[in-house]
Amino acid sequence: MRILAILLAALTGATQVSAQETIGGMEGVWRGTVGEQPIHACFNDDTGVYYYDRHLRPIFLRPDGARFAERIGWDKETSARWSITYSGADRVEGEWSDGERQLPIRLRAVPWTVADRHASACESQAFMGPRLAGGQIETEPATLGKAGYTKLTFVPPAHFSADDLSIQTIALDGTRYGDISINYALAFHLPRGTIGDAYAECFARPMAFRGVDGYFHKFVEPELITPRWLGVIESNSVECGGAHPSHWQSRRVFDRNSGKEIEVTSWLSDQAMDREILAEDTPDADVHTTLNQRFVDVLLRHWQPITDSASEDEREHRDSCMQAAGEQSYWNVGLAAQSEGLAFIPSLPHVIAVCAETVVVPWGELAPFLTMEGRAAMLSLQAND
Repeated sequence: MRILAILLAALTGATQVSAQETIGGMEGVWRGTVGEQPIHACFNDDTGVYYYDRHLRPIFLRPDGARFAERIGWDKETSARWSITYSGADRVEGEWSDGERQLPIRLRAVPWTVADRHASACESQAFMGPRLAGGQIETEPATLGKAGYTKLTFVPPAHFSADDLSIQTIALDGTRYGDISINYALAFHLPRGTIGDAYAECFARPMAFRGVDGYFHKFVEPELITPRWLGVIESNSVECGGAHPSHWQSRRVFDRNSGKEIEVTSWLSDQAMDREILAEDTPDADVHTTLNQRFVDVLLRHWQPITDSASEDEREHRDSCMQAAGEQSYWNVGLAAQSEGLAFIPSLPHVIAVCAETVVVPWGELAPFLTMEGRAAMLSLQAND
């Protein structure tokens, strides 16, 4: 009935079916042409996105009466419109117009799938795939102390700007048994050209409902490399279609003997940690760990001190940040850059994420809070292997 109404409207000039009603039969991924230019298109519940295959930059389609209006980027409205004259199960026809210029639209449905049943066609490999191809990995030798490693930097294809996408990680030179496994783990965020890439999943969400890419920036840098241990810090800044962007840092620790990533909280004893079993007596049973208040108080003693020349606003900011951190039982834990102890970053809400600074506690003060495993790691690091 919807298709019949569209045809009657087009042929007789009767009241046209709205674009939102039309799109109900167009949900999915389509390939075809606008004029003679090949395009990919996708439609969700009430909006669509398309791009010309030659430049791969998305154009948003929003309902505008009986037609679809085009928008480029977040807010650049254009005078171009889509008018759909036929919408079938596997074929769509219509007209693109901008002022006195008109071009035919001819589309054919293409198969698509998504891993998440809540995801839309615009988040599928079928639609996003061509935009994810290309780019290259640049390598640059580097050293930290006496240890050599390689910087790996993803240079995105031309339709993504450096302001939207940048990824850098490292690879160890491979002198220890576990280095291959570590390098594989650190290369996880380097793109492989599929919708499963971390940045692709991030970009697909705002693409589906706003017709724009988000932004995704990840930098992995080594802070400590010894023959036994690798400590890295990850800096992240992403906008993946949520209510607000996210910016955070975290540390990761790897054992170069085994190649395994270490959960450093396992080095902290019950003197520092509260542990409880969640979902007991179920297949999902797991240990839930948080820092206890006694240990958090230890961390706060090492909060960045205020200088004598600090303004009143700076003093108030430090005090409020310390108070917020003191109320957190979740802290990221890694190795301090000079092997002098452990480095902690509080996990804070978005609105006060700026307060999430690094706190370093030296081994001497940590000793009463360490497990046997933690003490062995301390001795290894103090001896620098």
